[in-house]
Order: sequence, then structure tokens, then C-alpha cells
Amino acid sequence: MMDLVSRNLLFIASGSLFIGFLVLIAYRGNWRKSGYMAVFFMSVATLALWVLALRCLASGQKDIQPILSLNLIGASLSFHIDSLSAVFLLVVPFVGLLTLLYAVEFMAKVYSERSPARYYPFALLLALAIVGVVTISDLFFFFIFWEIMTLASWALVWFERENEEKVKAAWTYFVVTHVAAACILVAMLVIYRESGSFAFEDISRAIGVMAENNRTLVHVLIVLFMLGFATKAGMFPLGGWLPQAYPAAPSPASAAFAGSMTKIGIYGIVRASLEFFNTSGLLTVWGGVIAIFGAISIFVGTLTALREDDSKRILSFHIIGQIGYMLLGIGTGFYFIQTKSILAVLALIAGLYHVVNHACYKSLLFLNVGAAEYATGMRDLNKMGGLGTIMPITMGAAIVASLSIAGIPPFSGFASKWLIYQSAFQGGIRMPLFLALGLIAMFISIATLASFMKLLGAIFLGQPAECTRRAQGEVPVAMRIPQVALAAVCVILGIAPILPLIVLYRAAQDILGNNYVPVFATLFGTNVSGVALNFGKGVAGLWNPVYALIALIFCSLASLVILRLGGAKSRSIVNWYGGEEHEPEEVRFRAHGFCLPFKTAFSKVYPSIRIPKIPALQGFRKVLDLDSWLYSPILKVGARFTERVSRTHSGVPHVYMIWQLIGAVVAFAILFILIRS
Repeated sequence: MMDLVSRNLLFIASGSLFIGFLVLIAYRGNWRKSGYMAVFFMSVATLALWVLALRCLASGQKDIQPILSLNLIGASLSFHIDSLSAVFLLVVPFVGLLTLLYAVEFMAKVYSERSPARYYPFALLLALAIVGVVTISDLFFFFIFWEIMTLASWALVWFERENEEKVKAAWTYFVVTHVAAACILVAMLVIYRESGSFAFEDISRAIGVMAENNRTLVHVLIVLFMLGFATKAGMFPLGGWLPQAYPAAPSPASAAFAGSMTKIGIYGIVRASLEFFNTSGLLTVWGGVIAIFGAISIFVGTLTALREDDSKRILSFHIIGQIGYMLLGIGTGFYFIQTKSILAVLALIAGLYHVVNHACYKSLLFLNVGAAEYATGMRDLNKMGGLGTIMPITMGAAIVASLSIAGIPPFSGFASKWLIYQSAFQGGIRMPLFLALGLIAMFISIATLASFMKLLGAIFLGQPAECTRRAQGEVPVAMRIPQVALAAVCVILGIAPILPLIVLYRAAQDILGNNYVPVFATLFGTNVSGVALNFGKGVAGLWNPVYALIALIFCSLASLVILRLGGAKSRSIVNWYGGEEHEPEEVRFRAHGFCLPFKTAFSKVYPSIRIPKIPALQGFRKVLDLDSWLYSPILKVGARFTERVSRTHSGVPHVYMIWQLIGAVVAFAILFILIRS
């Protein structure tokens, strides 16, 4: 049934983002004015989308009548908002709004010489495209929004067009993501040939018939969709573009990407798998494949991040690792979807819970390293240090984000990882492979903690580095508010896991069906302060973050009391180096030396592929290089001509009169020739 209120809310949000895009691309004001205008348009959209999402969670799924119908190809611009869409409508605009607010001061200082029209319009267009992707119910328009999302994000990666390395990263991103999009397009056309429609409902029915007649073709379709979505998500080995593209973009854009784009890849996997292929009976096989690639992503992405010394490249490789956790949970859910519904639902919710958590703490981490870059102009961890005393709020937010991503209780990352481990271990009872995958995930979580201890130590602790002296204090308020807000969310999602679980449970009900999903209390217990996991045979796991929080506060207070009772006085002294005198820079413990034996042992964990040079392609490249054989020769000829003309301007009146005489003679000669002819 059509819902007019939902339609109006969606129109308000989309209209605000689209008008903002048009206004800001034409506006030629300064960075701050453009930034606050973008924040205004995004605030309107966020408010409308939150109301829409909450209405959906409170009163059920919303269908919006087609706005545009292309009867010739069976496509229509129609929308369907369920609880899975609502999850993304709550998270993505929130992160987008905070990153825009953060960008106001960051971009005004770091990129003051460039035009704001390069950044803000595309940030709003990216948000608009993502809203379209998660609410559309037609595959044709889904692909159009998907492409707009890719192009808008590419424009943000291509922001520093004067930097050759960043331009190369932007083109790598463009090519890889468009090859992935081509996979989706091919799958889409094959399905259309069978169904004659792009509507999700018709596609689901058509694939059900295809699964009975041609299972090989359905396998091929699943592969094509997975290649398309997993590339966007950044799954190993398809996420090689990610450590290039994210550092190339400005830090606020990197934070927005971390909270949206890779998550939309996960959304695509879940939506396509359960909307199109759930009735095919083939998800069991592909669930196992997804879980295996998830574990490989965890292993390779995280260990590679540990050996990086660039703050944004560390975070980028960790995205590959964290995407692995999501895929491990979701893959486990798919694998058991036919045989153990309670385990399938829990694993799926665990994977989606990690999507939400990761969107918050990874965006926060990009804002933290962006703040350090803002203050020092530096991203190399070997040259940083001692920022903690100058930027305590940024350091506090970075500690919360680091403990969250490392899965330290009671922060948010622990709750979702704990659910993923539990699902994998329970799955391991029936299929031992999942036990091994769960153990890999647990082991690598320790490496994650080591990696972020390195990041925190290198940026905020120790003696102030030379670049730290450039820092003039804490970052502006507009940059502090987003960090504090995201840190607060990381804490809330950790100590009150029941809140996100209720929302994600509704999402599982909408995509799997009410009859398939067990009662909430059966899955997670009835205690609102914690989670009592039940896989059908009694409580299998218990997690109460309130108790953990109380214990943490008690231990902290106890240590303070012991310190006071001891009466020991603190004093500041110069470090003693065995009698030798050294400058602080000489004795600084560099980030590169952190966990060095471990890094050496896993130095080649991320394989590099050398692309062979093909002579024929070299010739083709020369043909495409118009600068070398067309523009440059024309410019050289033009330059020589203008240089010779300039020599005639000697400043002597007699010379000018001679030129006038010569010109008159030439003109009369031409006129005489024309009359004669």
C-alpha cells in the first residue's frame, strides 16, 4: 500500500540533497560558506530520512508508487523501504552529516587554494545516490544510482588533480569499480532476458524458475553479483583499490566513504542474495565461499595494515580486514539458512551489527588521523608524536575508536565480534571449517589491537616530534563535535547492544520473513542490560556490558585511590641514556619498529601482482596520448609564431609605419587579384 507520508519524506530528503548539489556546484563563495550550506542541506535530508526510517521500524515496510515508468523496457522508478533499508538510512546520513560538519574547518585550512565546488556538491551527490541504492526496488534504477554513487565518489578521490600519484589512484578506482559494475550489468541483462522486468519481485520469481531448469546459469549470476558487490565492499583480493583511493581523498571524504561506500557493498550482497537467490537453494554453497573469503580478508588485510606507517593506509587496509568480519558473519548465516534457521538469523544479525559498528568507529578513526594531519600536516607515523597533551579531545576519541575496532569490552566492536565468534563456533559443531574460520578471526583481533596501539602511540604519546610544534592546540569546535558524537555512539552501541539488536532483528524479519525468524526473546534473552544467546538448546553465551562497565569504573577508581594513599609524588626529569647526550629525535622509538619481528614474518602476506607489459598495448597507449602527438606540436608551432610576431613590436614608430605600408601593399594586391578573378 502506498504511503504518502513516506513518499513526501523521501522526496524532501532527495530534493534537499539534489538542490544542494546544484546550488553548490554553481556557488563561488569561500570554503566555510559552502561548507555550512552543505551542512544545512544535509541536515534537512538527515532529519527526513531518520523520520522515514523510524516510521518504517515502528509500523512496517513502506511502498512508494512508481514516479517514472519505462514500459518499453519494463523498468520503473519505484521504492520499497524495509527495516534493512532503515538501518542504512539511520547510519549513512548521520555519518555524512558529521563528516560535512568536520569538513567545514578542515577543507578551509588544508585546501584553501582550491575551489569548494570540487568537494561539497559531490559529497551531497554521493549521499543522494546511496539513499537511492538502499530504497529502490527496481534493478534498472538500482544500477543507475549505483553508477552515480561510483562517479560521485570518484570525483572526491580525484580531488587533488595536480598530484600525479592521487590522479593515478583515482583512475585505478574508476577502472576497478567499473569492471565490477560491468559484472552487475551483465547479470542484470541476463535476468531481464528471462524475466522481462527489472522489478525485484519479478526477478525473484524468475530466478526461482531458472534454479529448476538451469542451475549453472544461476551460479554464474551469483558470481557476477558477488564480484560487483564484493569489489565495492573491499573484500580481499578485490579490494586492492582501497589502500590507494582512501588515502588519496581528503580526510572528511575518506571518513564518509568508510561510513557508507564499503557498507553499501555489503548491503548489495545481502539484498541480492536474500531478495533474488534465497529461493534457489544455492545460498548454502555460496555462504561457505563468502565466509572463507571473509576469513582470508581478516587475515591478509589486518596483518598488512600492521606493517604500514602511513596513518590513512593503515586504516584502509583495516577496512579490508573488518569487511572480512562482516562477510564471515553473513556467510555463516547463508550457509545455515536451509538447515539451522536460528543460527542463520544470529549470524546474519551479527554481520550486520558489525556493519553498523564499523561505519561509526572507522569514520571516527579517519577523522582522528585527519585532525592530526590538520594540526601537523603529517601522515607519516615515524615523524609524529606527543600530540596527546595538545589535542586531548582528539586523543580521547581516538582511544575509544581504537578500542572499539580492536574488540575490547565494553566498546561496540566487542559486541558484534563476540556474536560473530559465537555464530562461527556454533556452526563449527556442524561444519568444522567454521570453527577454524572463527579461530582465525579471534587471533587476528589481537593483531588489530597491536596495530592501533602503534597508531595511538605514534601520534599521541611520547615526546613531541618536530611537526608537533606546528600544532596550535586542539582542532576547531566544528571538527571536535563529530569526533565526540561518533565516540559517544561507539560507547552506546557497546554498553547497550540490545538497542541495535532490536533494529537488526526487525531487518532480519523483513528480509527472511516473520515465520522464519524465531522470537527475539528466544534468540537474545529478556534482560535489557545484556545478551543471553540461545541457539535452541539453552543459553550458550552471556554478555552483560553493564557489569563490565561497573568493573572497569571500579578498577579505575581503585587505582586512583591506591595512588593517592601511597602518597608518591610525581616529578618530571630528563631521560637518562647511559651518560650519553642525545637529541629527542635521535632516541625516538619509531612506529616502523613496532612489532618488527611480527611484521617481518608477515611482510609478504598481501600478494602483489605484476601486470605484464604487452607491446601492442604500448602502441595503443601512444595513440591515446593526444598530448604527445597532437596538442604539444600545435602549441610549439603556435609559440614560435607568436614569438616572431612579438619581435615586430620594437617600440620604434618608423618600424610600425613600414609594417603598415607592407600590410597596405598586401591588401591592395589581394584586392586586385580578387577583382581580376
